[in-house]
Amino acid sequence: MADLSITVTSLETLLNTSAPANLVEWTETELYEYFDEAAKRLTRRFNVFVERDTTTTIELGTPSYSVPAGHVATIHVSVGVTDPIPDFVALYPSTVGELEALDADWVDSTGTSDTWLHDLGTQTTRLYASPDETVSGQSLAVIFNGYPETITVESAVIESMPPVLQCYFLWHGLAEARRRESDMAMPEVAAHFDERMKLVEKVIEQYWGASQ
Repeated sequence: MADLSITVTSLETLLNTSAPANLVEWTETELYEYFDEAAKRLTRRFNVFVERDTTTTIELGTPSYSVPAGHVATIHVSVGVTDPIPDFVALYPSTVGELEALDADWVDSTGTSDTWLHDLGTQTTRLYASPDETVSGQSLAVIFNGYPETITVESAVIESMPPVLQCYFLWHGLAEARRRESDMAMPEVAAHFDERMKLVEKVIEQYWGASQ
């Protein structure tokens, strides 16, 4: 868990102010917007914010389901039950081309779903075959890389983020603040912290992997 309100305080100090009310060229809201940009940048590039969603119930004859909120990339899909004992079976990932080669009537085929794909962009998870009574009523479990909740003054805690990454948010915020055109702009400082972020991103990729 990381509390970015602490990081904002550090950023304000580096911007030569002792309190939000004393900020001259920026507002505290803008500083949190920089942090939100950093979170989205990390999500698009790496598997840092990975979650598992089991809130979708599979319906008889319904093959397509919306991906969870904030979804960027799917990592794993399974179907099963959570009660009384969690019991899930992994589905095979596939593509439209692969299914067309396997089954000329794949769009209308029904049976025990054992495959998943994104057939219309990335915002829908489709099951193949279309669910019959063997999987109807079970949960669709999706492990995905996704955006965390928007970072604001009122929502500054990211439960899924290791505190060690707070330096990345601090450097991103400092770079963006000093990059902004104003009397307090420092392009050389912004460029310096851009390079620091690139070094951290190399480590992040080694630990969490690149987003698909």
